[in-house]
Amino acid sequence: MTEPTPLTDYRVLEISDRIAGDYCGKLFRDAGATVVKVEPASGDPVRRYTATKSALPRGCGPDDWVAVAVRNDAEWRAVTELIGPQAEEFAGADARRDRADAVDELLAAWFAAQDAGVVVERLTAVGVPVARVISPSEVVDNEQLVARGYFEPLDHPSTGPCVYPRPPFAPIAATGGRWLRTPAPTLGEHTPEVLRELCGVTDEQLARLAADGVIGTRPKGL
Repeated sequence: MTEPTPLTDYRVLEISDRIAGDYCGKLFRDAGATVVKVEPASGDPVRRYTATKSALPRGCGPDDWVAVAVRNDAEWRAVTELIGPQAEEFAGADARRDRADAVDELLAAWFAAQDAGVVVERLTAVGVPVARVISPSEVVDNEQLVARGYFEPLDHPSTGPCVYPRPPFAPIAATGGRWLRTPAPTLGEHTPEVLRELCGVTDEQLARLAADGVIGTRPKGL
C-alpha cells in the first residue's frame, strides 16, 4: 500500500509569480504537501508565458545546441559586443519581440561558426544566461548534479539498476537521506494487494480474473 510521503503533514502557501516558484510548488505537491496557490484575479503571469516572451533569442551550432536567454537590453548589448554591429538593430526589447525570426536567424548564423564550449564560456563571462544542450546520457555525469546528490540509484525489476533525479531539496533524516525509496511499479504489480485489501476479492476470484484476462501483468496483445 502507499506509504506516507515526506511532506504529507505540511501545507504550503505558494505566492510566486515566477516559473521557479511554480515549479517548486509542484515539487512540494509531489512530495505530499498540500499546496495552496494564491494568484491575482487576472491569473498568474506564468500562465501567459511563451517561449518567445520568456527567452526570445536562441542559438545552435551544426553538431551542438546552445540555448541563450537574453532578459534585458543590457544583456543584449553584451551579446552585440560578441556578435558584431549587425545585432545593434535589435537593441530594444520591442525590436527583438517583433522580429523574433530575424533574431533567431542572426543567432543561428553566428553560433554555427562557434565552438559550443567556447561560446558558453564567453557569454557566461559577460553575464548572459547560456548553456549547452546535452543529451540525457550526459546529464547523469554532470559534475555539479552528481556533487549535489541529485541522482539516486534504484533497481527496477524490468530495467535493472539505474540512477534517477530526485526533488532538488536537502536530504531528510526520516528517510535515511534519500527521497526515492521505491522504483516505479510494474503493470499490475499491486493489483492483487489492492483488490484483496480494499475490495475483499478472494484468491480464487483473483485467479479467475487473471484467467479471463481482466487483470494481468502485461499489456493485452503482448
